[in-house]
Amino acid sequence: MSRSRVCLMIQGLAALVLAACGGGDSEVVISFQSDNGVSDDDAGGGTLVLELSDAPADDCLAVYVTIDAVRVHQPGGEWRLAAAPGTTVNLLELAGGVREQLGASLLEAGRYTQMRLLLGETADSGINILSERHPFANYVIDTDLEYHRLTIPSGESSGVKIVHPFVIASDRATELVLDFDAARSVVKAGKSGKWLLKPKIEVVATDGAAYLTGTVGGGDGAPLAAAAVSAQVVDPDAADPKDRVRIQAATFTNEAGLYTLLVQPGSYCLVAAAVGFGLKSAAVDAAAGGEYDVAFVLEPAPAGVVAGGVVIAGGSDEQHATLSFRQEVPCPGDPAGAVVEAGSLNIANGASYSLSLPAGIYQAVASVFGRPTQVHEVTVEAGSTTDLDITF
Repeated sequence: MSRSRVCLMIQGLAALVLAACGGGDSEVVISFQSDNGVSDDDAGGGTLVLELSDAPADDCLAVYVTIDAVRVHQPGGEWRLAAAPGTTVNLLELAGGVREQLGASLLEAGRYTQMRLLLGETADSGINILSERHPFANYVIDTDLEYHRLTIPSGESSGVKIVHPFVIASDRATELVLDFDAARSVVKAGKSGKWLLKPKIEVVATDGAAYLTGTVGGGDGAPLAAAAVSAQVVDPDAADPKDRVRIQAATFTNEAGLYTLLVQPGSYCLVAAAVGFGLKSAAVDAAAGGEYDVAFVLEPAPAGVVAGGVVIAGGSDEQHATLSFRQEVPCPGDPAGAVVEAGSLNIANGASYSLSLPAGIYQAVASVFGRPTQVHEVTVEAGSTTDLDITF
């Protein structure tokens, strides 16, 4: 795969927060923390190029979404069509830096503040990984080869509203990538019996960021395919425990054990993990335009299972909790080490869960929108199952 295809230079990348919908507005809203200093100095017209990418998910064989259109908005102006792909895409095929072009359009130069991603209700005429027609517009194929339709609790007709300022400059192309995090967007069925799609999307611009690449191998030196590599932002002083670790970007290694990540300039704990191996991490201070090669050699480690259920008292069937399992690992360059995320799950109200982890001691950080975050200490023992039930 060429570097030009996998390079996602991220400019002004910020964390996205799913906001609650109110006042009769059925949109799913995704907001950035800042406006990245964009201005209105340009005049004339320019081109907006939109592409789709994905972070990894390891508990599904495929996650299909149908993208009907993307619209953009200027302050005080009308919503404008930026792309109309009408395509059904397997997000898991877009991990590792591979991108699907959604479209390109000529737009008036100036500052834009929002995008709206419209998910379709009718799949395209293609076939899925099982060589069958798409049974739904948005759905999951699990590891048992079963289909599960994905629904957005607030409705799909209004679309996913993404609050992310960007500038269209005269006679120039602005390339934005919608990084759709499948693993954190899919909620398995709970009491409702529905699988939910609660989109978590980051917007990346192909300009002015740091390039991270490297390999992941086993103790015998053989490359590890499908190892997870993530750039994590660690903030031990954050008031809410759930905010003390944030996944900025993530990917899987390819068959040769190679990975590629692009991140906004800043300090990261780069974490590598694979089934049957322990975690390893490395501190990276990424500068704008910098290129960093980080190789990992993972040691085999026995695994155990943590399992249980989640109850959100008084909550609806469509509410869910996010459960993040974190572990302190040595981080070269940071003598104190760092607490990083080893795995996470979205769990619907009333649903059960099960997650395999390397044996060891973990912080289980459980969060639900609008309720206090819980932190539980969990010891995962090799070859056994540790029970952890969560009640909010």
